[in-house]
Amino acid sequence: MLCAVDPGAEEAMLPQPVLCKRSSAAPRRFLYHPLQLNLPASVLKLQWGTSSGLLLTRRRQMSDDTGPREPVLRHMDWTRAMGNHQREEQLRAFLAEYPADLRRKVCDMEQALLSKDFNRLQEAAQQVMGSSSFVAATQLHDLAMELEEAIDLETGSIPDKTARVVQEARELEQELVGAGFVPQDSPELKMESRERSSPSQKEEGSKLVASLHSDWARHQASPGSSQQACQN
Repeated sequence: MLCAVDPGAEEAMLPQPVLCKRSSAAPRRFLYHPLQLNLPASVLKLQWGTSSGLLLTRRRQMSDDTGPREPVLRHMDWTRAMGNHQREEQLRAFLAEYPADLRRKVCDMEQALLSKDFNRLQEAAQQVMGSSSFVAATQLHDLAMELEEAIDLETGSIPDKTARVVQEARELEQELVGAGFVPQDSPELKMESRERSSPSQKEEGSKLVASLHSDWARHQASPGSSQQACQN
C-alpha cells in the first residue's frame, strides 16, 4: 500500500532558518544554519555530530591552520630527516651543531685537494655523505658520492666535483643558519655574518677552482704521479 507523504512534513525535517523578532519595531532577522557560520569545531560537533563530511573538512582545515608547520627547506627533506630521529627536539639539536661541522669538513676537503692528499679528500667526502644522509640532504649526499667515485677512478673531474660539493655544502649551511636552527649567540652565526659582508669571497673561490684545474692538469701529465699522490 502506498502512503501519501505530506510535502510540508518532509520540508519540516530539513534545517530551516529560525525566524526571530526582538521587538515589534525591530526588523526581522534570520539565524542561519550553524555550518554556514564560522563556528568552532567543538560547537559544530555538539550541534550536528561527526558524521557530516562538511564538518570533517572544516575540522581538518582548522587543525591545519593551528598545528605546527614544517620548515620549508630547499637543500634537505625535513620529513625524511625526522624519520632518522626519535623526536623533533633531537633533530633541531643536531641541526644547531651541523653547520659548524659541515664547515670544518668543507675546509678539510679544500685543503686536501690543494695538497693533493686524495686519501684525506676521500675520507672527508665519506663523512659528508654520512652526515648529509642523516639529515636527508639528498643533493649533497649524491655529489659527495660522485666525488668519492671520481677519486677511486682517478678521473680528471675531481676538482669540479669537489667544487660542487663545497658549493652545495655552503648553501645548506647558509640555509640552516637562515632558518634559525643555529642559536643567535653561536660563533657560527657570527662567522656567517662576516662572510656575507665580504663580497670578494666568491671571486676568490672561482680563482681557487681555476688554479686547481691547472694544477690537476700538470699532476696528470706527470707519469706515475697519480698513484704516488694517492699513497701519500
